[in-house]
Amino acid sequence: MTMKSTQAIGKLPFENELLHFLESRNSDLLVVLPYWLTSSSKDGSRFSRATFDSLILLIGKYVSEQLRVRGQRPTVGVISKMPFMDLLMHLVHAFCNEGRYTLFQAMVDQLRYPCI
Repeated sequence: MTMKSTQAIGKLPFENELLHFLESRNSDLLVVLPYWLTSSSKDGSRFSRATFDSLILLIGKYVSEQLRVRGQRPTVGVISKMPFMDLLMHLVHAFCNEGRYTLFQAMVDQLRYPCI
């Protein structure tokens, strides 16, 4: 993850809506989030890498904090029932190949170069 994308974490315009979804599973976010993540960038891509990196970093920070507060371990059973999985699965199904690639690349980069 680049320094530019880690600095953008506080600048997600939909951060409050995302946190509200992660706490309440309010499905309104699932309808609009793919559109919010689609934008034209200078390099001709429909998706901003920095925005995807910031999204994954914010989700990761929230999930790790929730697991710590609840005293749970990150097992398949626990993780599969958390709201962020609904969100990520929806994005995988809603995006085209380029969007899915950008989403998975952001996840891989966070695993490769963790910022939390």
